[in-house]
Amino acid sequence: MGSEVVVLHVDADALFASVEQRQKPSTALAPVVVCGLGPRGVVATASYEARRFGVGSAMPTVTARRRCPQGMFLAPRTQAYREHSAATMAVLAGFADVLEQVSIDEAYLVVSAHPGSVTEVLAAVVDAVWQGTGLRVSVGAARSKLVTKLASTAGKPRGQRVNTRSQEQEFLDVLPVAALRGSGRWRWPAYVRWVSTRWHSCARNQPGYWSGCSVPRAG
Repeated sequence: MGSEVVVLHVDADALFASVEQRQKPSTALAPVVVCGLGPRGVVATASYEARRFGVGSAMPTVTARRRCPQGMFLAPRTQAYREHSAATMAVLAGFADVLEQVSIDEAYLVVSAHPGSVTEVLAAVVDAVWQGTGLRVSVGAARSKLVTKLASTAGKPRGQRVNTRSQEQEFLDVLPVAALRGSGRWRWPAYVRWVSTRWHSCARNQPGYWSGCSVPRAG
């Protein structure tokens, strides 16, 4: 790697559920859902075993129970998650020139010197976190925080992805706009509907002006 500066994004895979599975061996391979247990409870996170049944974050607990009746539904233990988060960040600090923690389970690292390739750096980070905390993480590497975040997301769970300068455009070209932070799965469809409505309104009022243009209709 030499003196090359690279930005890493490290994201713990289903942190809350992973902590529960680590500390409670009986749940190790079970579909675990960490959530509010009351009638108005909401899912905080679900293990990947539970996600196979369509359970996801921010989902009402009653819906999650219907989709995954065999799941293990557990109340959050915030202190345990904070302790594991702190242990993870301590491990990451050993690799980073600059460490920016952005949430309880995510951080950016700036790494400028490491004996080995960028791919070897990612593998070393993943192994160090596993050995130090018992947690699995996904890691992305690129020249910018935006692309690094997209890379780690594309590699989840337990993935490692490097986007070099020559690979960035090809990687971005196939991603939907909704993958970009701030557009979101809710905001982007709403934007498409708004643009489509405006376009069709203008097309009716100014025949021929928009010829040759193609804008999707509002869904």
